[in-house]
Amino acid sequence: MGQNLALNIAEKGFPISVYNRTTSIVDETLERAAVEGNLPVSGQYSPRDFILSLRPVRVLMFIVSCHQLSTQAMSTVENLLAAQCYDPRRRGIAITLSFLLLELILSSS
Repeated sequence: MGQNLALNIAEKGFPISVYNRTTSIVDETLERAAVEGNLPVSGQYSPRDFILSLRPVRVLMFIVSCHQLSTQAMSTVENLLAAQCYDPRRRGIAITLSFLLLELILSSS
């Protein structure tokens, strides 16, 4: 699901960075991007590199299979973004809203 969404976004002309804990999935996504028209997809192999590859304003999408993984992903990203953000109050509000949205999506599925 995540791979198809990322490639669809890239196909529309938007550059996108992808990260997966399983590096072979990142490689597969990059291969598909090349085959499907040299799409603007950048593969990252660590959460830190993924965050650093995003230009401000950062838009993050998580596609995770369970609550425990979503909590872990949000925690990792929150820590990495903390060093990048100049307004911690605003960052906290944005991350809280993102987490609430993620919780809503998970609870409705």
